[in-house]
Amino acid sequence: MDVTAETKTKCAESHKVFFLNDYVARRGMQLLSFRNPATGLCSKYIFHKKSNEFFELLKFNEPFRTWFVGEIVTDDGCIYLSPPVDPLFLLLHYVQSQASEKYVPLEHILVDENYRDVTMIADAIDMDQLLLIADQKGDAQLKAVRYNKEKTLHWLAYKCKLLQDALRQRKLNLDSGAKSSTFVVSSKINDQQDDDIQLLAFGILSDYLSQEMSDSLSEYLNLDVIKSKKRKQTSDAAMNKNNKKIKLSIVDEDDEVTPTPVPIAEKKTSAKAKQLAKSAKGTKNIMSFFKAK
Repeated sequence: MDVTAETKTKCAESHKVFFLNDYVARRGMQLLSFRNPATGLCSKYIFHKKSNEFFELLKFNEPFRTWFVGEIVTDDGCIYLSPPVDPLFLLLHYVQSQASEKYVPLEHILVDENYRDVTMIADAIDMDQLLLIADQKGDAQLKAVRYNKEKTLHWLAYKCKLLQDALRQRKLNLDSGAKSSTFVVSSKINDQQDDDIQLLAFGILSDYLSQEMSDSLSEYLNLDVIKSKKRKQTSDAAMNKNNKKIKLSIVDEDDEVTPTPVPIAEKKTSAKAKQLAKSAKGTKNIMSFFKAK
């Protein structure tokens, strides 16, 4: 069958490039919409029924990008990534808002008129996981829980530590400027780099937390001290840079001053030259004989 230009156009519009785990892409994959735990807006997630795992669907887009899919060029140059996400992050907002004062069964907590698929989060969470952010009361099968802020902050601090350890193992270069991480010659991490790693881990974790919870975690981890120290280091670096510029400008101004010329000593006339000059007085120049008369 001949493929017309119109058919090719439709195929090009329908193609998208996804990076998925192999066992997720094969079978049991379901696309769901949930409330984003940080912004409250709609976000897409993939639920794998076989393993009861959730994967966040992220879209990476840059202008002027295309993909070659077989013999077709698709104008959608986006890349769709699917990193795994802990379902407790998706559940935290509901437990915090629905069960902060009393014990409420989990099935009553996971109620959202705009996102009816939220009930599927319960399939991926057991009681041991729930107890990381809440207290439990009554029959275990009922899963009646009440939000516990202290437990939640302790769990988030542990998550942050695991993320820090992972970043250290990757030996990422967090220095300013376009400097490749392949040029890191030592595996030792100084205090300044450790602070940078902790702030980076906190920033990544905050992408899955509300602003209120992020502020509470920052206070729990005592990050204000690190942030204050970083601000001081930035201020000192800027001051040193300005001082260097001032010194360079002073040097430039000095360079522009015209130096006083050194007087050149007159050459001494030899006795022979004096005698020739004396004998030449009163004589005509040879070129005078060729002038028109």
